[in-house]
Amino acid sequence: MRQVLTRITSCFLPIALTACVSNSPKPDANLSQQLNDPSAALASAAAYDDQDMLSVLTHASLRRLAGDYRGSNTALDRAYSLNDELYTQSLSELSAASLLNPGAAPYRPNRLEVGFVSYMKALNHLDMTQGNNALQQREAAAVEMRRLDILQGESRYLREMGDNSDRYDELAQFVVALFSERSKNALSEGLIDIQAPWLYALSAIIYEANNDLDSAQLAYRRALAMLPEGETTDVQHNLRQLILDNGHRCLSALGYEQQAIAESPFAAGGADSMTDGRWLIEHDGVLPAKAPLEMLLTADSVAQRLILRPMIRGSEAEKAAQRRLFAELSLHYDSPYKDAIVIELGDNWSAADSLGLTATIGGGVRIFIDYLADDAAEQPTTLQTVSGQQLPLTTIADITGDLRRYEALTLQYRFEEALLRELSKSAGYKSMTGGISLPFSLGGALATFSAAADLRQWQFLPARIRVSRIPEAALGDGELELISGTDRQRLTVTSDQAVLTHHQY
Repeated sequence: MRQVLTRITSCFLPIALTACVSNSPKPDANLSQQLNDPSAALASAAAYDDQDMLSVLTHASLRRLAGDYRGSNTALDRAYSLNDELYTQSLSELSAASLLNPGAAPYRPNRLEVGFVSYMKALNHLDMTQGNNALQQREAAAVEMRRLDILQGESRYLREMGDNSDRYDELAQFVVALFSERSKNALSEGLIDIQAPWLYALSAIIYEANNDLDSAQLAYRRALAMLPEGETTDVQHNLRQLILDNGHRCLSALGYEQQAIAESPFAAGGADSMTDGRWLIEHDGVLPAKAPLEMLLTADSVAQRLILRPMIRGSEAEKAAQRRLFAELSLHYDSPYKDAIVIELGDNWSAADSLGLTATIGGGVRIFIDYLADDAAEQPTTLQTVSGQQLPLTTIADITGDLRRYEALTLQYRFEEALLRELSKSAGYKSMTGGISLPFSLGGALATFSAAADLRQWQFLPARIRVSRIPEAALGDGELELISGTDRQRLTVTSDQAVLTHHQY
């Protein structure tokens, strides 16, 4: 018996400990230096792992930041092919990785990040417009947005088909059912995925720059369709008005009759919107880092109940955020406590115990959910000519705000997914012991060692996106001034730039 136990622990405990130690991502300490110093960004981008998706995406961002747009596009092309490789990876490889912790599995971009690969490639092409190749680069940018349109079409099809592929072991399903009926309704909001309305609007702007007005008006129609009914934020209101005005202008330029425009979705758009000018797409800030909330699920065999408690750690600000998040979670389960969620099993105890509840949970199962840490407040930003004439600058995407709303909408679902994953993993480790009766749960111990939060994300994505339609008359001196707080930056406009881009941090 001792030899069997020794073999088990020698095989699996080092793996679990390694996963726990080596796959806990931490925020990049050099992020602020890279953002403010292009040479530092280029140095950081020099070496990267072309088999690691997150490394490839970060490399693409750093190359763009350093002005190496071709190098950035090379990395983004690698992201395309690597994403295809990940989706054809064998199930056994993914299962082996998920046995350790979420951070051990290959990083797969979420649907928003997939959309940004095409969008960033398009921006790189627009920033390479020089002299005789300006038209060629604008066409290349439009090609990238058409690739994005194909991905968006596939996403719409999959959404209509539905997704019912989740499979978990019997005990895990049983325990989650004790907490609540699982629901995916909140996931259909389209706030931060590839169907985001502002992403369609940006596609339309790039089509306009390439003089493809028919594709532009179609993208504006889709953007309008993806906006939620009854705007809840100023940003959504601004985006709707921009879509209406631009869609109206596109139909007019295409020669639509006034009656046809009046019957179109853009009827409420401004008929006097300018017919000439350039676009400015301005990215502001980066996404805030992710932080973990750790919880411990235990089973009280005397009182026959499950108890979930938060493990509050970190600075005072982090502790306050963790307490706030757990209090919000407890509201979903009608818990009278802010510091614990108690599930009375009663008559269900025997059924749960027969499924291995006590042996699987053992001394406790660690569960993690992530949340966005606090970020810096948005600085008021204005755009003007060098002579002082103010130009409109409209925020059409508040990505950080959308992410926070998405987190709130899906809090219950994300917790129950994490609960299912960790219980299934704990039961999986338990099965490795071959049913050996031990004074403690080896399965629970291994699962506890390997539990970790997956804090990985493409952090260089912008926190907000603003756009401006700049009339040609305002570009007489070839320069604009962007004012954010006390910071002033000059933007040079060349004659062959149909779309200007700028990213401030």
